[in-house]
Amino acid sequence: MKFPPQIYIISFVIFLHCCEKDAINYKKDLNNVNGSYHEKISGEPYSGKVFSLYDSGMTRENGELKNGKKEGFFTNYYNSGQKKNEGNYFNDLKNGEWIYWDENGQKYLEENYVDGKKHGLFTLFEDGIKRRQGSYLNKLKNGLFIEWYDNGLKKQKGNFKDGLQDGEWIYWDEEGKKYLKESYEKGQKNGFFTEWYENGQKSIEQTWKNGKKDGLFTEWYENGYKKQQGLLGDFNYKMGKWTYWQENSIKYLEENYVDGKKHGIQIGWYENGIKSIEQNYKNDLKEGSFTAWHENGKKKTNCEVC
Repeated sequence: MKFPPQIYIISFVIFLHCCEKDAINYKKDLNNVNGSYHEKISGEPYSGKVFSLYDSGMTRENGELKNGKKEGFFTNYYNSGQKKNEGNYFNDLKNGEWIYWDENGQKYLEENYVDGKKHGLFTLFEDGIKRRQGSYLNKLKNGLFIEWYDNGLKKQKGNFKDGLQDGEWIYWDEEGKKYLKESYEKGQKNGFFTEWYENGQKSIEQTWKNGKKDGLFTEWYENGYKKQQGLLGDFNYKMGKWTYWQENSIKYLEENYVDGKKHGIQIGWYENGIKSIEQNYKNDLKEGSFTAWHENGKKKTNCEVC
């Protein structure tokens, strides 16, 4: 008697199903031999579907073992039954994309692995909204990193190298206005640092070297006019000549510094450009004569100065 082909296919599927092992509680029914799970009677590394349970009886995880090691797709759960994370193993090590959820069921992380190490794109979420995204190379952050506000606008953007900030970093406020730009080298501020007011006018510009302020420092008023300018050295000390302007761009003071202390001549001016004072300093203390002028340019007498 000849049977139709469908009968053979159905019979083969039933045969495979009968041969398939039921999933077992590998933490309870197998022996852990140095991280490899073996059958208790034969002692052989186990292959097949597995699960584990919480003390409450709720499923903790399910997946598959191959020769005693985790292999293929695994899913982990919270004690509440809510999915916790899922992804693939290869030879007991995480590989490929893994997805994580919080206890409320909100996805909060997607990341990639190679041989158990974070490698490739990762994305962090808050309340279902993408908040941060970057990449790993051998467990360390590398390449472009971006963070967003709740409204979807960028908060910051920059690069990592070997887990440390490197190169240019830019920061925005919640309205999308850029307010800060700085440069890094091996995790330390190095190079130009610039700040802006809300109206887009530059507020501060300075240079950093090996994590310390070093070099020219310039500050502006919100109207765009320069406020002060000079050099900064180690420990944020003022160095050399410093110049100060009023909000209407009129220069009103010049003074000199050595290691953060006033040292050398100090000169002041009236708004009409006439010199108002002249004084010398040494190690932050006044030294020598002090001269002052009236706004009409006439020198003040000693009594008037007093």
